[in-house]
Amino acid sequence: MPYILKKENGILKEHRKKLEPHLCFLAKRIRAVARHYQESPDGRIPVYFYACEELALKVQPQKRYALLSAVRAVYSDANYEWCRKMKTRPAKLEFVGHKYSVLLQRIEKLVKEIKKITDASKEPHLVWPGLLNYSLTVLGLKIMDDPKDKRFSALVAGTLKYLHGYFYEKYMAPYENEQEEKNGKMFPE
Repeated sequence: MPYILKKENGILKEHRKKLEPHLCFLAKRIRAVARHYQESPDGRIPVYFYACEELALKVQPQKRYALLSAVRAVYSDANYEWCRKMKTRPAKLEFVGHKYSVLLQRIEKLVKEIKKITDASKEPHLVWPGLLNYSLTVLGLKIMDDPKDKRFSALVAGTLKYLHGYFYEKYMAPYENEQEEKNGKMFPE
């Protein structure tokens, strides 16, 4: 993970302190929404998926190919790091596009904090992907009941893996089509 934040002399680093309350509250909301829609622990997974998708869409500075690619890279890297650290493999998942608009206010607050930290940085183009990766990972950890639950851990990893391809199909492919219309086709028909 490119953006590891740790304690120094028992004190959390500044960025982690700023993000932590937003991540804690969002994780509690994810759990509450999951309980409302479905009783099983697996019900947290589609809500987590939604939160991860919305967070990535809102945190990127603008719609550009490199930024869209950066989001996909974060999903991929977060998945690989999750699998490596949690010693699990991603579960195969398919999601139905549920919208949990009740989470949007909390996501927006987290996005504002990430953007504030990013804007204060000397290299904002390098900061937001790490903060996004950190946020996706911490949210996954916070919605787990037991960090040793390999089955649920595989579902979180599967969510991150699924997001990688899903994001391409839903956001990058249409962007590619727009660019193709503006600039001409590359592939033969």
